[in-house]
Amino acid sequence: TLAFVLSAMAGHLFGYEAALAIDALARPLREARGAVEAAVSSAHGSADATDRLLDRLDPKLEPLAARFFEGLRNNDYNGHLEASTAVKLASLFRFALGVLPLDAYQIEYGRQASPSVVVEDLTAALTRAIEELTRPVDAIKHQAKTVTVGISRSDETLLQVVLVKEVLAAGVARDRLSYTALRTISALDPLVDEILGYTRYRIEGRVGDDPEGDVTVSIVDRGGLGRELPSRTDQNPVLRGTKHRVATERLVLLAKGRSDGRTVLIVPEVKDKHTTGLTLLHVTLRDDLPLTSLRTVLQGYRGRYNALKDAVTETEPTFRDDLIATIPVVELMTSRIGGGRDGLPMIGIGIDLVEMDRFRVALQRSPGLVDRVFTDGERAYALAKRDPTERFAVRFAAKEAVMKAMGVGLGEVRMRDIEVARADSGRPAIVLHGTARARADELGIVAWKISLTHAAHAAEAVAVAL
Repeated sequence: TLAFVLSAMAGHLFGYEAALAIDALARPLREARGAVEAAVSSAHGSADATDRLLDRLDPKLEPLAARFFEGLRNNDYNGHLEASTAVKLASLFRFALGVLPLDAYQIEYGRQASPSVVVEDLTAALTRAIEELTRPVDAIKHQAKTVTVGISRSDETLLQVVLVKEVLAAGVARDRLSYTALRTISALDPLVDEILGYTRYRIEGRVGDDPEGDVTVSIVDRGGLGRELPSRTDQNPVLRGTKHRVATERLVLLAKGRSDGRTVLIVPEVKDKHTTGLTLLHVTLRDDLPLTSLRTVLQGYRGRYNALKDAVTETEPTFRDDLIATIPVVELMTSRIGGGRDGLPMIGIGIDLVEMDRFRVALQRSPGLVDRVFTDGERAYALAKRDPTERFAVRFAAKEAVMKAMGVGLGEVRMRDIEVARADSGRPAIVLHGTARARADELGIVAWKISLTHAAHAAEAVAVAL
């Protein structure tokens, strides 16, 4: 027995030291990612600093990239780093260091290059490489039931995040959480106000291997609110819908239930690149997060900030992220951008601002403007207020925002065909008629989200087409 124990210990120690040697190959990549994150943080909010981002990174990245290329020449990464990851990382290092011209970036990656785009893609490639090189040491730690003595500082920091602790407390094994999942959960932590309960699922079968849909899911544990809610899997255990999406993508997802409207955080449990389970946390989100914190959350969650920026600049010359806070937080985080299989696609976003004084003058000069632009219901609502101009101005902004979200201009739809009504709850709602309804049908728009605000000097509106 003693001989067996000693041989097992020797095997674990040998494997652990070998895994640490592989993990050490990630050191220059961790340092490179740290340098990139520090540079991005210092450049935030300054267009000039962003344009000079690659120049500022060059002296810090060059020696770290040299160590990576030396490792490639010496075959140190063979068998430890996926070939596609190594090729992409080498290419991005060359673009970041100016060895390859940015003009060639679109040919290789299919999108226009800018310093921020290159840095974003480099950060993603570094993260993927680090995760691949860290995986062996994590596996050895779990197998040997060792404490996290050799865990990286970055991992150690992530494990202290409250939301990460809650995921682990629900029963998820540490080795089933990828580094990407940990970073995403950590990024979402400031946004989560309360955790109401959890449901854990086991997946039987290999997702993606069986086109017949025989992969099933079953509940293995529940807690809090999760004990009280019925689950579709009790009647139909086939893995499908949003759960299937998360299991396939192996990425953390915030979603809103179609039937009950509850907000859930779905975390994939992954082993050897296959999803073996899902943990679903029932959560509530903060609606008072400061803009700077909200921006950071969006940047850390599935590249959502850049996706929103791309969606807005389809119709707007600039992206005003100060207006992000005007969108209801659940819609901001869960509405699909650019289409998808689950939830409603965010087809377009429109933003408009009306200067109150100029609009007041316009109404005085053109008394017929009110009848031409506003519906009977809108006029009745505004004229019942002490200052109707404020209500007319914010509704005019809303009509403009809706047209921008649909990608149309003045003359293509009648402004009276876009009506700002009030739902039973008192919240504003968009109702389309005539030409506006026809245009929305062409685009496949089935719902709208609208946010209005006005003060003494200006009225603003944000419209989201779904």
